[in-house]
Amino acid sequence: MPGLFVALSGGETVFGRPFCAEYTLEKEGFGDLLLTVVHPLHLQLLSENDCNNVTVLNDFKYKSIDSELVGVVGCDPWLLKTNSVFVTWHFINGVKEELHYEIVSVPLNDVEGLNSSAITRTSSYFYGKLIARLALIAEEVCFLDVIPKVKKYLKEIIEPWLDGAIKENGFLYDQEWRVVVTKQGCSDSSYDFGSEFYTSRLYHLRYFLDGIVILVNIDPCWGKKYKCRAYSLMQEFMNLSTCSNPNYTHLRCFDLYKFHSWAGGLKEFEKGRYQKGTSEAVIAYYSARLIGLEYGDANVVTTGPTLTALLSIRAQMWWHVREAMNMREENFRPGFWC
Repeated sequence: MPGLFVALSGGETVFGRPFCAEYTLEKEGFGDLLLTVVHPLHLQLLSENDCNNVTVLNDFKYKSIDSELVGVVGCDPWLLKTNSVFVTWHFINGVKEELHYEIVSVPLNDVEGLNSSAITRTSSYFYGKLIARLALIAEEVCFLDVIPKVKKYLKEIIEPWLDGAIKENGFLYDQEWRVVVTKQGCSDSSYDFGSEFYTSRLYHLRYFLDGIVILVNIDPCWGKKYKCRAYSLMQEFMNLSTCSNPNYTHLRCFDLYKFHSWAGGLKEFEKGRYQKGTSEAVIAYYSARLIGLEYGDANVVTTGPTLTALLSIRAQMWWHVREAMNMREENFRPGFWC
């Protein structure tokens, strides 16, 4: 009968166009109207021009931790559009030539001190953070003399992890949960920030991806050799299709309703699913985009910056709360952190 509501039973999210997320909704029932509730960011991003007969029910509201949810009728599919985020190898506006020497002097000193044998940490998180981005800086300011040494250093510290040659630690694949863990994390639940419980996936792997994609950029032959392993690390948190790659879950950490990448795994946390490290999550998808650029993967090139844009705008709305926004009750407004 016309006018009856139908129930939402499922759906699918497609990132077919840059900076767009299209939600195809599955319905149950005999009516012709689908009632859903959306949060303020949905309303901000919802493109009424691409949704048929959208009606916002301003009097149909539900209080939640993410501010008031508002009823929406007739939007199927949802098409959410966000502003573009330019993710490229080089600084968009360039670097002033008079600043080149000052910029180069710092990485030059760092390069002189590069010594892979001096690294004593075996934690995947801290080891990954030691992988420098000096090659990018050098290329940006046309100081190419340092790149061979950076290339040698990156190979020496990345290859043992990809080859499984780190005696004290290393990456392992857990078939039950379809996730990459570390050897030390499996033997000690407190090691690698809870790798055994699949905690903080993005923050461990993104640093390795940073180094890997730089090495792929300056040594394509090396990139071809290690492509499968580089993709395995990237798809651990940014698998776009479980049909083409059933080894990992779909977008493991990314919440397609709240637009947040959760750090929590199986372990319970006092404050829910462990919201932290938005900046590290943003850089993880940034690195994934660069991986896509290097290997000519159009899907990754499109989806990486889209997730980056959604994460960024979410952080601005719910983490960087301005006094005038009135999104929270008075006693919840102070003390937000990111």
